[in-house]
Amino acid sequence: MIIKKENLQEFGVSPLAPVIINVQNDEIVHQRILLVYGRAGPRDLAYHSNITVEHHADNFPSTTWPIFNSHFKCLVHLDPGLNNIRFTFDPESCLPEMSPLSTVITINYIPMLQNPPLHLAILVAKDSKCVIDAPPEKVISGDNSLDSVKAKLRCAAYLWQAFTAEQMYRNGFGRRTFRLEEEWQRDTLSNQESSLRHTAKIHIIRTHYTLEELLDPERAQQYQPPPGAPPTTKEDLYSIFMNALQEYGAPFDEQCYIAGLILDSHWDPKMKLIRGHAALGGGGGHVRLGIFGSHTTHAWPKFLEEVVDCFQDETQTDENILANDNNESGTWWRCCNIGIGAMLHEVGHALTYPHSASGIMMRGYNNLNRTFTVKEPNSIHPITPSDESGAHWHRCDTIRFRYHPCFRIPSDPRGSIAYKDISR
Repeated sequence: MIIKKENLQEFGVSPLAPVIINVQNDEIVHQRILLVYGRAGPRDLAYHSNITVEHHADNFPSTTWPIFNSHFKCLVHLDPGLNNIRFTFDPESCLPEMSPLSTVITINYIPMLQNPPLHLAILVAKDSKCVIDAPPEKVISGDNSLDSVKAKLRCAAYLWQAFTAEQMYRNGFGRRTFRLEEEWQRDTLSNQESSLRHTAKIHIIRTHYTLEELLDPERAQQYQPPPGAPPTTKEDLYSIFMNALQEYGAPFDEQCYIAGLILDSHWDPKMKLIRGHAALGGGGGHVRLGIFGSHTTHAWPKFLEEVVDCFQDETQTDENILANDNNESGTWWRCCNIGIGAMLHEVGHALTYPHSASGIMMRGYNNLNRTFTVKEPNSIHPITPSDESGAHWHRCDTIRFRYHPCFRIPSDPRGSIAYKDISR
């Protein structure tokens, strides 16, 4: 990309050109996907439009994000080092006689490779069919396959990372967040291509338990035994996951933090029970683990291009084949919220944090969509950062993150990480 200084629109001089609000030019960040909030176009009109994001090296496809009444939020892919990012506003819907307006900012992405990573793992039964619960149309398209679930978990993890970095920034702790374990492989973050990149690694953890054993109702966290029934002595799902990690070996044989998805979770409409599901986080010794079932992943995005659509999908949940978890997943966008958000809650426990007064570590994840979208279904008002409600890390959580070894940044004074496991 050649930046022409004589074109004033390139530098946002026009009052209608994109203005980036939450990121400064030449800022240093430490995550691969950056959440950007800004405004573009006339401020006094009600309209829908789009903004396109392009990287100067063209090594990640351009992406397009909605604008609602001048507000936009987008997820920007970064490469290590300097990134010149162009934001182009399409004014056709509100000012059809005007040409597109662009703003370019430079962002320096420095990965924190010296920090312990968050690992991603999927637990699979010994005889698993390697599919998840999904509506018929997604079964036909193969969107219920293990490969699809891996892409969904990878995308969700980068959303967690971007969300956390933005929350830390808003709380005055800089652009700090956890890093993900990454490796050189085919990337799945874009539906336009699948180039080789450093992208989040997904460990497939196969347990010696059969599918029937994993789906035993007595192992499901939400199972209610008949009155007077003795407590079960069967190994619970959390212990099964933990033991499978130990049998897997490296990198889980040393201090580690893990987000674990149970692939074989299954909604039983007769019992009104999600079998093979537990929402738990914590751990002991050198392993810290947060787990969640796969029953909501049919509604998750696989690609960055799907994020907004998934968080606005008003398709009704068919409870004959799909779980309505906690009666809060009646539509797919709410299902996406509670799945990605509640799993992040369990990751919070894995990072050693207790419940808090508000936010993700309470039940604020029901508003997670508001972090990534500027409009909620059936709403006529734009969602600004002040309207995101429960989609936040509580102030106490961000203070704890500040002193967690996974959240170090180069500007931290030597010896400033006074970490203690406060969840035990």
